[in-house]
Amino acid sequence: MTSPVSGAVNVPTNALVQIAFSERIDPQTVHSGTFTLAPQNTGIPINASYLVSTDGRSATLVPAAPLSASTAYSAFANGIADLVGQTLFASWSFTTGAGPRTTAPVVTSVSPPANTTGAPVNAKMSIQVNAPISPVTLRTDAVTVAANSTPVAGALSLSTDRLTVTFTPATNLAPDTAYTITAEQLHRRRR
Repeated sequence: MTSPVSGAVNVPTNALVQIAFSERIDPQTVHSGTFTLAPQNTGIPINASYLVSTDGRSATLVPAAPLSASTAYSAFANGIADLVGQTLFASWSFTTGAGPRTTAPVVTSVSPPANTTGAPVNAKMSIQVNAPISPVTLRTDAVTVAANSTPVAGALSLSTDRLTVTFTPATNLAPDTAYTITAEQLHRRRR
């Protein structure tokens, strides 16, 4: 999984470039020789720094300067290795928009809506936002559900357009019980 997704357009010029892995990677293998981003018109990689998540399952390329506006970019991950030395190759492209994103995504709707009564015990809770969420930086606790301050176990999923986060409870909800849905840190803003 990558962010921006391959083929994305109007990507903010302050975007981070991220790739997620199915298993832990060796952080020593993430560097300018194995993870690059280049404007398609020059093919020359931009200067960047690199971060590996604490769980070792994603890498982030942080451009040293904002990306050029209205420019097609190609990203390459070639030589990043897992903990047993198996390397991967991935490439994707995207096009930037006119400028940076200056605000975090804003919640535009919640389902079920606030103060709903009679919701089914197998209900899923969805939060829709006005801007795409990075699948790589979406935290597992970005959306929580609780009854009387007791957390409900469940899992998050992100829609393919990256505008909706859905919480699916691990078990059915208790009937005639009030639940609170909290959405926080749906997107890690670039500093």
